[in-house]
Amino acid sequence: MRDEHLFASPAEACRLLLDHVDVVGTEKVGLEHAPGRVLRQAVVSDIDYPRLDVSSMDGYCLRSADTARASAASPVTFAVEGESTPGAEPPSLGPGSCVLVTTGAPIAAGADAVVRYEDVSEHVRGGRVGSITVTGPVRAGLHVRKRGGVAEKGDVVLEAGTLITPRVLGLLASFGAGPWSVSRRPRAAVVATGDELVPPCADPGRCRIRDSNSPTLAGMLEEAGCEVVSTARTADTEEDVAACLESCEDCDIVLVSGGLSGGRLDFVPACLERMGAEVVLRGVKMTPGKGALFAKAGGTSYCGVPGNPVSAVVAFHMLFRPLVAAMTGRPDCLPAHVEATSGGVFAGKGPYVGFAPAVLGWDMVARPVDAGGVGDIVTLAAANALVRIPADADEVAAGERVRVY
Repeated sequence: MRDEHLFASPAEACRLLLDHVDVVGTEKVGLEHAPGRVLRQAVVSDIDYPRLDVSSMDGYCLRSADTARASAASPVTFAVEGESTPGAEPPSLGPGSCVLVTTGAPIAAGADAVVRYEDVSEHVRGGRVGSITVTGPVRAGLHVRKRGGVAEKGDVVLEAGTLITPRVLGLLASFGAGPWSVSRRPRAAVVATGDELVPPCADPGRCRIRDSNSPTLAGMLEEAGCEVVSTARTADTEEDVAACLESCEDCDIVLVSGGLSGGRLDFVPACLERMGAEVVLRGVKMTPGKGALFAKAGGTSYCGVPGNPVSAVVAFHMLFRPLVAAMTGRPDCLPAHVEATSGGVFAGKGPYVGFAPAVLGWDMVARPVDAGGVGDIVTLAAANALVRIPADADEVAAGERVRVY
């Protein structure tokens, strides 16, 4: 593809794709099928949480007013009357007494504070603590989690558009019985073009290669929240490409690798146009991934990535993973990045924004990997991040601050 045909910067391309998003429909699921889905309803608490005033420490609950005059010179003694444990109704608090309480247990009726074990003197009688001595005032509310302190009945605890992560699962389990309305998984198909491709387990011989893009792209779609319903390889003929694309018309998203540029065997754009698809994006000012394509036909989004593995992965992460997120109703769909320090030299990518595979460590240093070009699948597997290289930069030197995806 010649440079004058490049359409947009990566940011412009993302915005263009998001302008053409069709949000998928909904379905009801329970907890077991909720992970990785996107809420399409607000979740409202059906209870006060905590249900009662509960202790945040192991200790003794008492009336704070009874300790107002306590001091080292004039300690106050409380008889221990009963015990409160999680899941059981608490005892009532008698005059001048306290109740043993464990973390998470409701405090006794009439008590308004908890004093820790280590902050009192315990007096043992008959093998148990019969009384405690307090040598200073205890303020009201000390070590008490108030009823409704996390959420009150009727509060919105999760907004529509929330991705259901393991942490969110805990909230769903705590507030309401479900099932919940979530986005259905976008139905996705993967199409790999090229006469040179053979199935992953086949002997490629001397002149062909095993198809690594199909499992990679299918895995990324699944990770992004799609249901991959088919993968296919097609020969480099117009008839085969057209038939394969037409067979995917009932999918929400079709991810095609290869066959996109202006070469003699690149039939994908022409086939899409003959199908009546609107080619919205053809080429992006970034490298690798310059040849990315996006087209719409009815409710189906056709996403084209270059056939080279590194290019395919970069194009998917920077353009089409955000598209999938938007299709499921997520508001936070743009590519997320962090700021880090370059741990080596990243070579410039010419006049376009570049993205280089790297390893981002716990120390927030992004180290370059010894890449062997856009076909280097070994290096690609070792990387866990992409470092952004500004357009027209000769290089990014070690020690520079970089944007990392």
